[in-house]
Amino acid sequence: MKLYNLQTKVIEDVDIIVLKNGNQIFPHVFTDEGLIENGYKRVVEMYPDGQAPKETEYLDKEYSEDSTTYTVKYVIKLLPLHLLQEEFKKYVQAILDDKAKEKGYDNIVSACSYAGYENEFRQEGEVFGKWRARVWSWGFKMLADIQAGKREIPKTFKEAVADMPTFE
Repeated sequence: MKLYNLQTKVIEDVDIIVLKNGNQIFPHVFTDEGLIENGYKRVVEMYPDGQAPKETEYLDKEYSEDSTTYTVKYVIKLLPLHLLQEEFKKYVQAILDDKAKEKGYDNIVSACSYAGYENEFRQEGEVFGKWRARVWSWGFKMLADIQAGKREIPKTFKEAVADMPTFE
């Protein structure tokens, strides 16, 4: 059973409480007052009703304490901007790599590498390189607009890439 230790100020998994006389008792037997007399408070965990964090969000904890219980409330919050940017970059990179893989390349870098010299794949390599440059230019502008407050943070990455330049 999860209990809040009043001495250490830490939530612990407590299977048995040892009384001052040496007797051992299961914690679920105690009233809230009995737990407090033995140095603990009952932990109450509160979760968002039927909600899970979206990819632009995370689950955070807020703690509160009253006379008999210690409450852990799980709340959904937006990712901090620096983490949102990292996750967005990974998402976009996966889109670029997946498109290159559709054409038989290992990834977008592999596809672009053919643009630098005469070969039968040069034209396609150039198309991939130009597309990659347009995508990242668009993406960094969108992130700058979000940071400047000119654009709201999208609810999902799918929503964020709705106006991303397409591969031509």
